[in-house]
Amino acid sequence: MHVMVPSQSQLMFMQNGVGIKLFKFQQNAAGGQWELYSANADTNFYDINEDSASKKKDWHLEIGSDIDLPVTDQFSVDAVGQRVTLAADTGAVYALKFPSTAAVQLFEQEYNSRLFENTFGVPFNAKNRDEVILRLFLHRKTVLDIGCCIPLCILGLYFNALSCIWHGMTVSMSRSIFINPGFG
Repeated sequence: MHVMVPSQSQLMFMQNGVGIKLFKFQQNAAGGQWELYSANADTNFYDINEDSASKKKDWHLEIGSDIDLPVTDQFSVDAVGQRVTLAADTGAVYALKFPSTAAVQLFEQEYNSRLFENTFGVPFNAKNRDEVILRLFLHRKTVLDIGCCIPLCILGLYFNALSCIWHGMTVSMSRSIFINPGFG
């Protein structure tokens, strides 16, 4: 059992009394549609290895009480649409609809910080960010060999322009799910 520590975005929503809507994509013969899964979804980030001092952190995102997703690069952010779309290992696709652009940007910042730690094994901070970026650029051949395996959104924490590139490459599923979600 893990102890839930409210994230910055959750605290902001609780203070404002505003919730996040959760949608789930339901595939059907006509392609599929988004269905409201929860009108007020709580989000919490937690380390699945928090009880083990010998294991590296492995961040997960818990949405409500029944959705638990590892923090991976299988997500897309639409700040203007105030939406984050996430793909689960099971094939399910979820979308979080935030009450404001600022709220979705804060969530994206938190998610990317945890993704950085899951990917590189060190917490996100200026020193670690610079070391990782230097290592990546010094080993360009390695970066080119593994291609999309290195999430460019992580570099977007340092170079915001790269974030735009990443959003076009994030998910291998139908782009229509991510670009045109069909809900307000």
